[in-house]
Amino acid sequence: MIPLNLSHLSSDTLLHGNGESIPYINEMIEVSPDQDAVWKISMTEQADVDFSEKVINDLIQEYLEKDISTIKFRKIIYDEVNRIEDIVIDQEIHPYVQNLYTQAVRNILIYLQDNYGLKYSGVMEMVFVKMLYVLNNQNKHTDDRKYEHLAKQLQRVMYRYYKMGLIFYEMLHQAVDYETNPWFVRMFAMLYFYSIARDEMDYTNAIIVSHGPATASSITSTVNKVFETYIFEAFDMEYDTPKERCSKTY
Repeated sequence: MIPLNLSHLSSDTLLHGNGESIPYINEMIEVSPDQDAVWKISMTEQADVDFSEKVINDLIQEYLEKDISTIKFRKIIYDEVNRIEDIVIDQEIHPYVQNLYTQAVRNILIYLQDNYGLKYSGVMEMVFVKMLYVLNNQNKHTDDRKYEHLAKQLQRVMYRYYKMGLIFYEMLHQAVDYETNPWFVRMFAMLYFYSIARDEMDYTNAIIVSHGPATASSITSTVNKVFETYIFEAFDMEYDTPKERCSKTY
């Protein structure tokens, strides 16, 4: 048996059928003197990524009950994110798969930077690309309802980043049809964004409502980008929208 990793395979080998599927495994090739080479699929050792349900649940409860400070809360979240980052960062990815994920992730992060104040960097891009690849390749797949429960618990203490996590996954799904553990992806995104956010001030979310096709959105995205954090939410209204409707809708 001769081991091959994904970087040894051509793009033709990587694409199957209609050319849309992506391999999620490494392969082995079996060679014998009396027969042609035969591809034998074999899972190689893969990293596993996971969040501890107990750790996150206990952390949220302690924070809501004010048993721990905001600084300690952020530190534990930061450590959890770094733990997963350390697992995924050295994983090898075939250039074709990496380019596919990188293009999608880059577009999403730039969108979040332009509209929600995210401070985008190349390191952030690589972390997300590697995390998505490892998640799609890991040997065990945890019930995604666990992550949905945890993410909705975290929504109570970091709504802004919860929403950014939702946006990240929805755009990812539209770009590359990514379907593995969607709630884990949302949760990782929200915790990652929270862990790197500026924390000099405790910003309160506010709403900008304005007539015009993009007046509120333009002001909102500019302010969020300048402050490098998600402060304002925008609601753009048609010119003839009455004030009574605004109060009921927004």
